[in-house]
Amino acid sequence: MPDKKEIAAKPFSMEFVIGLTIRNMVRAVDTSVSKTLDRIAEFEGDQSKSTEVFGTIAHLHDIKKQVLALQSEYDSIIKSNTNQHKE
Repeated sequence: MPDKKEIAAKPFSMEFVIGLTIRNMVRAVDTSVSKTLDRIAEFEGDQSKSTEVFGTIAHLHDIKKQVLALQSEYDSIIKSNTNQHKE
């Protein structure tokens, strides 16, 4: 268990943690889209699976839009908080 000096020496930033989490979420969605697109050829003759693959890509796109909207909202909150602290 780290002692209090070690804990105090490590900086903490909510902005960093939340920003990193959002970036990781975007990267995870991008990876899922890429891997799903890579499999399209496997289902060329299977209409049902092809439909499922394209539906999955559409849902992943929606998730990415939501994460990016969350990022935009979060950025606005951070800017607002930063401006309040400057005053």
